[in-house]
Amino acid sequence: MMTLIFALHGSENPITLSTLVSMSGLTRGGVSETIDQLVRRELLFETMGHNVIGRGRARLFVISPGVLRKAYSITDGEL
Repeated sequence: MMTLIFALHGSENPITLSTLVSMSGLTRGGVSETIDQLVRRELLFETMGHNVIGRGRARLFVISPGVLRKAYSITDGEL
């Protein structure tokens, strides 16, 4: 799941449950369960935003700064 999240990081697509479901092929429940564990461990931070249509709410996720620093140090600054 983190591979998909890193692929979305910095792209035009927001990191949402719907985006991760469509990219992974997993069920919404499976993605939600995995994401909830990453949020609990503070690998991801969650905010609420508007969905693509502009109506309703969507859970938006960002990679924690500590994880990003570690990833950049391992990959010599390239993700």
